[in-house]
This record gives sequence, structure tokens and C-alpha cells, in this order.
Amino acid sequence: MKQHTILLAEDNPSHRELLELALLDACPDLEICTAGSREEIIAIAEPGRFDCAVIDFNLPPFAAPEIIRDLQRIQPDTPIVVVSSSENQSVVIESLRTGVSDFVPKANAVAGSLLWERVRDAIVAERTQQRERRTINRRIQSLRELSETDPLTGLSNRRACDRIIREFAGRPDRRERMATVMIDLDHFKAINDTQGHAAGDDALRSVANIVREEIRSFDIAARWGGEEILVLRQSESITDAWIWADNLRRRIASEVRAGASGSPVTASMGIEVSPVEGLSGESVSRADSAMYLAKETGRDRVCTWPMVRAVEIAYDVGSEVMMTPRARLLRLLERLTPEMGRVQKDHTGPHGRDVRNLALGVAESLSLDPRSVAALELASEFHDIGKLGIPEELLALPRRLTLDERRLIDEHARLGAVILRACGAGELDASVVEMHHRRCDEAEGAGDAEQLASVICACDAFAAMTTERPYCEPIAAERAVAELEACSGSHFRADVVAALKPRAMVHRPAA
Repeated sequence: MKQHTILLAEDNPSHRELLELALLDACPDLEICTAGSREEIIAIAEPGRFDCAVIDFNLPPFAAPEIIRDLQRIQPDTPIVVVSSSENQSVVIESLRTGVSDFVPKANAVAGSLLWERVRDAIVAERTQQRERRTINRRIQSLRELSETDPLTGLSNRRACDRIIREFAGRPDRRERMATVMIDLDHFKAINDTQGHAAGDDALRSVANIVREEIRSFDIAARWGGEEILVLRQSESITDAWIWADNLRRRIASEVRAGASGSPVTASMGIEVSPVEGLSGESVSRADSAMYLAKETGRDRVCTWPMVRAVEIAYDVGSEVMMTPRARLLRLLERLTPEMGRVQKDHTGPHGRDVRNLALGVAESLSLDPRSVAALELASEFHDIGKLGIPEELLALPRRLTLDERRLIDEHARLGAVILRACGAGELDASVVEMHHRRCDEAEGAGDAEQLASVICACDAFAAMTTERPYCEPIAAERAVAELEACSGSHFRADVVAALKPRAMVHRPAA
């Protein structure tokens, strides 16, 4: 077995043979690869790996410094020994300035074992330096891990996350998208105050362990501060990120308990999705805003940046005091129109007007009082306003939704109620929108809001069945009414279906 592999570069064949013999006489176990020009050196060095290179200072038309730079680029860890027939001091200095290991006059190199001794010393020195570099690098890595690890949870800390965000932001691949997920434990201060800080620490560690189990090897999870955990997760869409986060939220609520009380620990989460190259502190800020929206609208839920944007604009138009709530809602739609997809425009426009027209007919048959009719009119027209915060790609899917996707779609009712309140609508109007997808056998009471919501529920279902949807063709009014009647008493109130039936048969969809 060969002890070492040496690259020998010498343009003079007789000198090359003498140098090779000198090396082999001193160490017969050497494997020597020879080259006579710069091109041959590069051709040999690119696929190979050498323990040392011996290079003549002059390889016309090049001098050693030029060739050494090429070799150091290809094999940066290979030590180099330069030989030369000239013992001029400037030749020696120029060689050593290139970073070579040693210089040997050619007259000394071809006789005795001096050349091999210098090569051997260069190999030993380089390997010693490599071991020292590895040791130093391991220590640096260990110190970095200690400095970038949160001692309580074992997750990365904020310093590490800041560094990773900067590194991700430099990636040129625009195809990759990154979800920034901010997780905050609900009522964490109350856990510390009532159960003790040890219980709070245990809850945070438990949540961190679940997060660690749910992320992939190339995702990042860090304790951002206090009870906040930040996850950077590769996600192709907001839908994908929301489903992952919501499943995580549900697992936390089912598995984590607070101290001796054993009460469930829940988490509120916010999401922003952006191209990897666009990842920045702004991404974290948007995810944080979405998390605060989740806190403000009930906790133990997942909100997204598009939801935040819709709510922020709703509050903005809601400040226009001279407008009615309906006018403000229409202004909101006008401002968001450039960002809306085709399905979002349909659901918040023609479909909403269809449901409103049907609902007003049902209200007349049921002899509802003027206050209820007014609330029903506004709520039915804008019952789908919350879909401004639902991804268009999800709304436009040409198939039935999965259960996970359905959970995200269902968020539009709660978001719609938030938007109506922000635009100055009454509490009854907002509550009706929030309840409009509830089955009648799941209603929590028989109040005004529940009754009006049941009207929208049936009218919404009829309008959806009789108009084209991405996932199905429209069906005839007679068949749609039959579907409603089949679910009467479970999904839909029987009196609402009975009142809707004659109106449905003559209904014409709004333009």
C-alpha cells in the first residue's frame, strides 16, 4: 500500500526523472504523479488528492506563483514544496510569499534524501495544522451552540434565529417559500402567578418538546423571548403553514397541562409566508401581528398576515364616521379588490347579494321585526367577508376539501365578525355572521342571532348549490331544495327551509 501520493511538476524530463528517483530512493512507498505543464497539473489535480506537491519554479511560460495559486484553489490543503535551479534570493522570497511550505535548491533536491525530508516535514506540518483546525472548529461550534441555545427549552435562542434569518435572506432561489410562525402560550403569566414559575417552566418545556417533534430536520425553532417560540418552516403556501400550525395548536391543547391544577395549556399563533430571499425582521413582525390578532379574537387559534391586513383596513375605513357600516364594508372591498382572487370577488360580491335577496324573502315569510330584518340584510350580504383572509388558492380548489382545509375555510366566519365590528356594524350583525355556518342542531340557544344565522345558513347553501363552484357544477333549484329538505331539522331549521322553498323556485342569481 502506497504511503503518500505526491504531485511532481517539472517541465524538463531529465530533471523530472532525477527528482522522482531522489524521492523514491528515500521513500520507496511513494506514489508519484508527474506533470510537465500548468495544464497537466490542473488536469491531474482536479480529480485527484495529493499529500504534497513538488513544483519547479519555472514551468514556461509560467512561474511557480501563478501555478501555485491555481493549485491552492483546487486543493487548498495540499502543502507545496518549490524547487529551482536558481538560488537567487528573490526566487526564494517570491516562492515563500505564495504560502508554500518550503523551498529546496534543485542541486540539493536531486541528491540524497533532503527533498523527501522536506516533503515529509511539510506533510506532517499540514496534518498537524489540520488536526488543530478541526479541534478549534469543534470548540468554536460548541461555543456557538452554547451561545445560541436556550437553556430552558433546548431550542435555539433569539441570537441564533437572527443569524439564521440573515443567512436565509441571502438565498437566491425564489422558488422556496418560508413560513414564519410565532407561537405564544395563552395566560402564561396566570400560570406563573397561580401555579408557580416551575409550573410555567414545565409548560414551556413541554410545548418546546412538541414543537421539536413536529418540525423537520431543516426547519428552525427558537425561543424568541418569554413564552414565545418562533418557527421558520419551509412551506409552499399559507394553507400548508396554517394547517401545520393548527395541528400543532390542537396537539398542545390536548397534551400540555399546567402544574397541579392540570388545566389545559393553549397557544395562539400567527403566520406570515414569504419567499426565502424576502425573509427578514419584517416577516417576524407580521407573524407577531397575526399572533396578536389571534390573542385579541379569542386565543387558542391561528391567524395569518392576510387576516391582519383585512382587519387593519377594516379599522381604517371604520374611522370614516360619515359612512354607514354597509358603505364602509363596500369601501373595504374596493380597497382590497386589486389583491383579491376571482373566487374571493364572487363570494364577497354576487354570491353575497344572492344570499341577501333570498334571506330577505325568508324574513318576510317569517314576519321578522324590522330590527332583525336590518341585521339580516347586512349580515347576509357580507356573510363571506371573512374570506378576504382565506387563501384564494384554497377557495379555488377544484375538488372537495380535506378536514384540515375545511377548518381553515371555517375561520372566515369568525374573521368576518371581526371585520363587521371594525366597520361599525352592530353586535347582532357581527354575531349572525360568526354563527352563519352552525347547524341548527348545534345551536347554543334560540335567540335572535341564532335564528338569523339559520336563515343565512340555508340561503347560503341553496345559492352555493345552484351556482357554479370550482369543485362542482350547479344543480337545479328543485334538487337543491330537496337537499335542504333532506337535512331539515339537523343542518337547517325546518321553518326556514319551508319559508325558503317558494322563494328558491323563482330566484334569479344577482349579477
